[in-house]
Amino acid sequence: MSAVATKNDAGSQHAIITAFAESPVLRPSDLTDLQKILSGDRCLTREEAEALFGLEGSPTRKCPGWVAVFNEVLCDYVVWQTRPTGVIDAGQAAWLLEQDDAARTLGSLALLVHIIAEAHSVPATFIHAVRKRAVSRWPGCEGALAMDGDGAA
Repeated sequence: MSAVATKNDAGSQHAIITAFAESPVLRPSDLTDLQKILSGDRCLTREEAEALFGLEGSPTRKCPGWVAVFNEVLCDYVVWQTRPTGVIDAGQAAWLLEQDDAARTLGSLALLVHIIAEAHSVPATFIHAVRKRAVSRWPGCEGALAMDGDGAA
């Protein structure tokens, strides 16, 4: 499904993202098209961000490179396009956790970790919630999460 936006409005871009989520496969050419419609001078909208989470959580088989684009676009939206930049507040943290709960994928969890690493300030409750999700979804990772930066517990 090659679906480069012919209009440059948020509504048509949301519809295109939703159409990708309803497709059985997201091919490399589709990912390139998606990157084109999400790049440029405009900021992502909350509706488009939610549609990207919907695509991530959909049964659509995604091509290699999808998770990197998903992380890049949404981290940019949450951390750098939202004011104050670099700061995740309690409302944003709650929204992100809701989106992750809906998607329940390794890619959505990777995004939360990427946001923690990228942002200058995040609520401690958000960090705790992300750790809890990692442990509950992937038993055995408690040891890795308990290690400090030098690999010591």
